Amino acid sequence: MAAGGVGKVGEWIRSRMVPRKKRAKASGRSEGGEAEARVLAKLYEKVVYHLLWLVESIVVVARLCFFVMRFGIKQL
Repeated sequence: MAAGGVGKVGEWIRSRMVPRKKRAKASGRSEGGEAEARVLAKLYEKVVYHLLWLVESIVVVARLCFFVMRFGIKQL
């Protein structure tokens, strides 16, 4: 083992410590990749939100149907 963290592991750790923007510039990537990732993350967040809303709505309707079937419409 080399002293001072020299080698593949040391290089990997050093590369992980560099901030994201500097890493993108060093690798030659443009900022467009990060913007696209943000758009996909926002889209994913909206899709998950609407799916959870749909599941919650189904549960509420199912509970209402169960109540009506169990106790009848007069109890509402």
